[in-house]
Amino acid sequence: MTLHFGKSGTQQMCILSWKDSWTPLQISKFNQALSEELLSDGGQEEILFGLENMDLTGDSHQMFACQLRLFRSWFKSWDAQDRQTFIKTVITDPTTHTFLAERKLL
Repeated sequence: MTLHFGKSGTQQMCILSWKDSWTPLQISKFNQALSEELLSDGGQEEILFGLENMDLTGDSHQMFACQLRLFRSWFKSWDAQDRQTFIKTVITDPTTHTFLAERKLL
């Protein structure tokens, strides 16, 4: 993994750390969210919607939902290089690689 230092690097390390504790179903939901972000035009309205709808309280299901919202808002804020670095790192997971490859997103 060759994440760089700085805000986006820290965000990417957080996401990868969370991913290590996710269930297979949660990883599947993350893969879907990632594919949606790769296909998104990344409008400013989406970033604001994500920030307005963050909730840090609740059970583990709600925590996962919060992590996905953070991922989406962070991904939208990264530049193209940061996104590519993250994708190169996250596709080392065979499940994620297969998911994105089947959708022709790699």
